[in-house]
Amino acid sequence: MRAGYSYHNFWWIPHDRDGSFEAKGLNGQHLHVNPAAELVVVKLSSHPVPNTAFTHVLDRQAFAAIAQAVRGQRGAQ
Repeated sequence: MRAGYSYHNFWWIPHDRDGSFEAKGLNGQHLHVNPAAELVVVKLSSHPVPNTAFTHVLDRQAFAAIAQAVRGQRGAQ
């Protein structure tokens, strides 16, 4: 269902370089944990399409942009 992912102990594992893991709910809800960026994102949603695959790609792009911004702010301190 999600290319490059595995599922373990109720978490989706994308096998990215940051060691992130995710939980996905209905209607676009998403929990993203990125240990390398020291980042947790909780996306609450009531998207009309119940399948989270509909918003998956856009969510991942947003989470990557947030992680990059967080890293940049830490470097500026």
